[in-house]
Amino acid sequence: MRGNHSIMPYIVALVVGAVAAAAVLAFLSLAMFLFQLPISFARTFGVMSLGGGALAAGYFVGLRKRSLGLLRGTKAGLTVLLAVLPFSIAMSLLDGEHLAGKTAAAILCGAVGGVIGVNKDSD
Repeated sequence: MRGNHSIMPYIVALVVGAVAAAAVLAFLSLAMFLFQLPISFARTFGVMSLGGGALAAGYFVGLRKRSLGLLRGTKAGLTVLLAVLPFSIAMSLLDGEHLAGKTAAAILCGAVGGVIGVNKDSD
């Protein structure tokens, strides 16, 4: 499917975002282990890893589409959020406060990633 409404970049961005989120989560888990941080940091680190994944997904879509980075990055961030949400619900890690935090992180980080991706100089 060609055109401005192609879904393929968002599917690839979802994979990029998932890999980035897993990498950030692994790094933060290692830091948590090495510095013996309390378990209460786990939820915050989960939101941070989601933000990293949304940032990467937004950056990828912005880099590929080269226009409307704010909107497309936000869509990519929400795509990553919707992919992570069922796992959060299944593991009972989601309440109203954390849903708002995860949604805000996905929207903001995805939008920032989209803007950075659109404005990156092409070589």
